[in-house]
Amino acid sequence: MAEHKVAGGTMLLFIDPTGGTDYDTVVCLTSVSKTDSVTVVDAASACGPDKSPGTLELSYAFEGQHLQDPDNGKISGTSLRQLLRSKTIIGWKIAPETPVTGDEVESGTGFLSELSSTYAFDSIGTFTGSIQPQGEPTITVTA
Repeated sequence: MAEHKVAGGTMLLFIDPTGGTDYDTVVCLTSVSKTDSVTVVDAASACGPDKSPGTLELSYAFEGQHLQDPDNGKISGTSLRQLLRSKTIIGWKIAPETPVTGDEVESGTGFLSELSSTYAFDSIGTFTGSIQPQGEPTITVTA
């Protein structure tokens, strides 16, 4: 199956600050990347002669524009910073705004591990950050 490429600005980051799946749209993504790595423990290490995989490390980096108005009760920039500082476990989902057949949707729980925001006087805030998943994220393909 051919991979469906989604145009920049059509992917969204959704967050449920309670760790569930009652998501609020937070950021219209202009870029998102996923990093996964496994460190292999081998005979050259202090762990002995058996080779074994280490822990899978996952991280999602994102950049985009904040979509919520702080006055409407949704997730504000201040709320995001509070989630980061408190290391609160959140529910998260990265998905197209309007999924089509073949689009991937990734979701799970985790925490914000990095967050930066920029506010211009005449525009919406821009956010960059990282989500550190807990456990294995769910990846579904839109049918």
